[in-house]
Amino acid sequence: MKTLFPKCLEKGHELGHTARGYLLPCCWADKPNLFESDMKFLVKEKFHLSNITNVEEVIQSSEWTEFYNNLSKGIGCDICHIYCSGKDVKEIK
Repeated sequence: MKTLFPKCLEKGHELGHTARGYLLPCCWADKPNLFESDMKFLVKEKFHLSNITNVEEVIQSSEWTEFYNNLSKGIGCDICHIYCSGKDVKEIK
Protein backbone atom coordinates (compact mmCIF):
# COMPACT_ATOMS: atom_id res chain seq x y z
CA MET A 1 0.00 0.00 0.00
CA LYS A 2 1.21 3.51 -0.81
CA THR A 3 2.26 5.96 1.87
CA LEU A 4 -0.39 8.45 2.92
CA PHE A 5 0.24 12.19 2.97
CA PRO A 6 -3.06 13.34 4.57
CA LYS A 7 -3.77 16.87 3.43
CA CYS A 8 -6.41 17.21 6.18
CA LEU A 9 -3.62 17.00 8.78
CA GLU A 10 -1.73 19.93 7.28
CA LYS A 11 -1.79 23.27 9.07
CA GLY A 12 -4.47 25.58 7.72
CA HIS A 13 -6.51 22.81 6.09
CA GLU A 14 -10.22 23.51 5.94
CA LEU A 15 -13.03 21.01 6.46
CA GLY A 16 -15.37 19.94 3.72
CA HIS A 17 -19.11 19.45 3.99
CA THR A 18 -21.89 17.66 2.21
CA ALA A 19 -25.06 19.09 0.72
CA ARG A 20 -26.82 16.67 3.09
CA GLY A 21 -25.62 18.56 6.18
CA TYR A 22 -22.48 16.83 7.43
CA LEU A 23 -18.92 18.01 7.98
CA LEU A 24 -16.13 16.02 6.34
CA PRO A 25 -12.35 16.03 6.71
CA CYS A 26 -12.09 17.24 3.10
CA CYS A 27 -14.27 17.99 0.09
CA TRP A 28 -13.10 14.82 -1.70
CA ALA A 29 -14.75 12.61 0.92
CA ASP A 30 -18.27 13.49 -0.25
CA LYS A 31 -19.40 10.83 -2.67
CA PRO A 32 -22.75 9.24 -3.54
CA ASN A 33 -22.13 6.14 -1.40
CA LEU A 34 -20.72 8.02 1.60
CA PHE A 35 -23.25 6.53 4.02
CA GLU A 36 -22.30 2.99 2.97
CA SER A 37 -18.55 3.64 2.66
CA ASP A 38 -15.72 2.96 5.07
CA MET A 39 -16.12 6.60 6.16
CA LYS A 40 -19.74 6.25 7.30
CA PHE A 41 -18.71 6.53 10.96
CA LEU A 42 -18.00 10.24 10.35
CA VAL A 43 -21.54 10.97 9.13
CA LYS A 44 -23.68 9.64 11.93
CA GLU A 45 -26.98 11.40 12.64
CA LYS A 46 -25.52 12.90 15.83
CA PHE A 47 -23.05 14.80 13.60
CA HIS A 48 -25.70 16.33 11.33
CA LEU A 49 -25.39 20.12 11.39
CA SER A 50 -28.91 20.45 12.77
CA ASN A 51 -27.88 18.35 15.80
CA ILE A 52 -24.71 20.18 16.84
CA THR A 53 -23.97 23.50 18.49
CA ASN A 54 -20.42 23.94 17.19
CA VAL A 55 -17.88 22.28 14.91
CA GLU A 56 -15.72 21.19 17.84
CA GLU A 57 -18.46 18.77 18.92
CA VAL A 58 -17.84 16.88 15.70
CA ILE A 59 -14.09 17.10 15.20
CA GLN A 60 -13.34 16.38 18.86
CA SER A 61 -15.63 13.34 18.98
CA SER A 62 -14.15 9.90 19.54
CA GLU A 63 -14.96 8.91 15.95
CA TRP A 64 -13.19 11.87 14.39
CA THR A 65 -10.29 11.69 16.86
CA GLU A 66 -9.75 8.03 15.97
CA PHE A 67 -9.94 8.88 12.25
CA TYR A 68 -7.23 11.55 12.59
CA ASN A 69 -5.10 9.35 14.86
CA ASN A 70 -5.25 6.55 12.30
CA LEU A 71 -4.30 8.94 9.51
CA SER A 72 -1.27 10.08 11.48
CA LYS A 73 -0.22 6.39 11.57
CA GLY A 74 -0.75 5.96 7.83
CA ILE A 75 -4.12 4.22 8.14
CA GLY A 76 -6.87 5.81 6.07
CA CYS A 77 -10.17 5.21 4.34
CA ASP A 78 -10.41 4.29 0.66
CA ILE A 79 -10.88 7.90 -0.45
CA CYS A 80 -7.79 8.92 1.54
CA HIS A 81 -5.73 6.42 -0.43
CA ILE A 82 -7.06 7.83 -3.70
CA TYR A 83 -6.38 11.50 -3.00
CA CYS A 84 -3.62 11.46 -0.40
CA SER A 85 -1.35 8.60 -1.41
CA GLY A 86 1.10 11.01 -2.97
CA LYS A 87 2.33 14.49 -2.33
CA ASP A 88 0.31 15.86 -5.27
CA VAL A 89 -3.47 16.02 -5.58
CA LYS A 90 -4.80 12.98 -7.45
CA GLU A 91 -7.43 13.18 -10.15
CA ILE A 92 -10.07 10.46 -10.39
CA LYS A 93 -10.85 9.50 -13.95
